Amino acid sequence: MGGSQKVASSDAGENRRVLIDSNYWAGPKLIPNFFQRSKRKKWSQYINSTHCKNDIKTAKYNFFTFPFVNLFYQFQRLANAYFLFMLILQCINVISSVSPVGTAVPLVLVLAVTMIKDGYDDVQRHKQDRFLNNKITRRVAPDGSIEEIPWKDVMTGNLIMVEKDESVPADLVLLSSVDEEGLAFIETAELDGETNLKIKNSLRETNESLDLTKWNNRDFSGLVQYINNSHIECDPPNVKLGKFRGTLYVNQANGSEKKFAIDNDNVLLRGTVLRNCEEVVGVCVYAGAETKLMKNG
Repeated sequence: MGGSQKVASSDAGENRRVLIDSNYWAGPKLIPNFFQRSKRKKWSQYINSTHCKNDIKTAKYNFFTFPFVNLFYQFQRLANAYFLFMLILQCINVISSVSPVGTAVPLVLVLAVTMIKDGYDDVQRHKQDRFLNNKITRRVAPDGSIEEIPWKDVMTGNLIMVEKDESVPADLVLLSSVDEEGLAFIETAELDGETNLKIKNSLRETNESLDLTKWNNRDFSGLVQYINNSHIECDPPNVKLGKFRGTLYVNQANGSEKKFAIDNDNVLLRGTVLRNCEEVVGVCVYAGAETKLMKNG
């Protein structure tokens, strides 16, 4: 795991750079409002500021836009557009002597039934979005302790702990595992339908910064000290579930950098479930709409 690697370019765009800086681990509350000019200037200098947050939105409508947007979508269907056109022509006495009622009633009925169905489906999507965004995960704090946060507060560069039988909240590079070999066993049924477990490997160097005593004491200060102010260069967000190439650059005390290659065997994807391993810690590289699960949705 200790070799260097040059990340190949991708058709999706330039390589992504993820800064691991404990000063920015407080989450979305660091994002400034539009009137906070000085705070906005500082935030714009943060490398990860352009990355997606981890909250997701699969719903199409809100309370105010629903009737207008839904009708817009419905009239994109050729049949609906045709009957609307015929209805307009029938309302012009010079052109047609046929009553428009015969066309209007079935058209309105079809539009109303479809709108009710679409509205119900979108309410369910809103509920599912809220459920996922507010699920609880654990983040490593700058002092090495563990704090609980909702999934929506996960951001790139955060160190995230996942426990056994939990879903992974974002796409993570596996840094450490309580398993003595640094392994994690992942169920990927939500991604590819396969129920057999896949083996993932933590980066050897970061895994060695923690021993079983520190895991038991929930003391991750050694890992924070080792990896803080490091960065990862990797592929930009993409749909390829089986592909990941990147490099972890760790700053040394003498000012030099150590490079560690990262590939798909070191990555836990959002939606996968940790099995047969009590706990792991990884760093978030893709969040929210940029995760491979959402890209393939």
